[in-house]
Amino acid sequence: MKTVSAYIKTISSLIMLVAFLGMAACAKKSGSGANRAQSARGVQTGVTNTTGFLGNGQQQVPASCNGSTQAAGRLIDDGSLMGAFRNNYAEFLGEEIGDLDGSANSTSTGVDIQLRVKLNGQTVVGNQSGLMLSIYDSEVNELGVIEVKYDSATQANVNASTGEFTLTFQDSYGQVMVQGRNTSNQIQGRVSYQNSGMSQAKSLGAFTLSSCAVFY
Repeated sequence: MKTVSAYIKTISSLIMLVAFLGMAACAKKSGSGANRAQSARGVQTGVTNTTGFLGNGQQQVPASCNGSTQAAGRLIDDGSLMGAFRNNYAEFLGEEIGDLDGSANSTSTGVDIQLRVKLNGQTVVGNQSGLMLSIYDSEVNELGVIEVKYDSATQANVNASTGEFTLTFQDSYGQVMVQGRNTSNQIQGRVSYQNSGMSQAKSLGAFTLSSCAVFY
């Protein structure tokens, strides 16, 4: 009798465990991009104007581009990240993410960048310059895109003679920095981050964008 009772308790425990695991799996699948974004940085803490020039995730390309220039580019690992592309994004976001490919020819996962820089003569207007990162990891089909968006830079500088510029965006996690250089109608640059408590900045990848899709 005692053996039968122990057997029944074991079966009951297994049923409860299976039910718990099933509920956890369903909870994960019911997630959405909005929920992921709320736990990420920038979207909530770095943006004061969610209807700014970057709009609802779409950047308006100036008419001077004649509709032939893509507004978004791709952030890639140019070799300097030494295989830390995915890990840097997980640390940057402060949450676990799926697989993330930093190669230029990846079609399954990756990170898109949109950048707008307001120029006033030979100066950059920081509070009208913005950045948006759209992160497509291996869980994007179930959980949505992670979007990190800033509509205002806290610091902005440009060197008119060299075409080099820097932008710094601030949120409660720390800072995001953009360094770029305008050459031959193209901007080549890099995005990096430094979370609070980090001793040095880490790279989020390099990018190339058309100048007319960035400066306005």
